[in-house]
Amino acid sequence: MKLANRIEITVFSYHDERSDMISEGIAGLLPFNLEDEKLAVQTSTAGGFNEKPITTFKLVLIKGAHTSKFLKHILGLLDSHGKKTLLSQLDSRIDEDLNFYLRIGKDEWLQDRKLAITDSGKCFHIKVSMAAFPRKRENAIKLISGWLNQ
Repeated sequence: MKLANRIEITVFSYHDERSDMISEGIAGLLPFNLEDEKLAVQTSTAGGFNEKPITTFKLVLIKGAHTSKFLKHILGLLDSHGKKTLLSQLDSRIDEDLNFYLRIGKDEWLQDRKLAITDSGKCFHIKVSMAAFPRKRENAIKLISGWLNQ
């Protein structure tokens, strides 16, 4: 069963952070090789606080094979506490367009490859457009609950 139509992974890198570590962190979230799959992380830079640059890294997955493999991989990386947290916060993590949001602690992932669910802004933002049909909130909740309870 298809869970997602589209997945966006976004990370902000500040002037004192190593961009190569961020790129490696995104690649580490994937169960496939970006180059082999002809995918690329897009970057853009903007002026931040005190005119210090902030680089935005963004990867979009739209192929069904990519979204399915990614969600299966993330589920395997989540510990039971992370799954319970997501289940208990499910209602607040889905917007009116049936997008499901995850935030993974940036430091925990980059340093220890530990998938820690966080509310902090210093994170890997993951936006999952749910493939709920019919497009109703309760169907999206059932999809996500089923995924997390596998």
